[in-house]
Amino acid sequence: MELNMKRTLLFMVVITMAVNASGQNITITSPVKMLALGDSYTIGQSVEIRERWPHQFAAVLRKSGVEAGDPDYIATTC
Repeated sequence: MELNMKRTLLFMVVITMAVNASGQNITITSPVKMLALGDSYTIGQSVEIRERWPHQFAAVLRKSGVEAGDPDYIATTC
């Protein structure tokens, strides 16, 4: 598993634990739609789309059984 995917999975586990500890429930309705805002780091300037963090996050969601489309990117390079 790629280092970025491991970090993403760890992030999701930590968030899940934090939410469960506070007694809140999150319901994800399908399909999940994402909009990537930000700068050159968000869009992964000079890398392939599949290497962008938002794209990797969507892939992890799909592997977890969540119906998620590819993110829309409106991030720009400054």
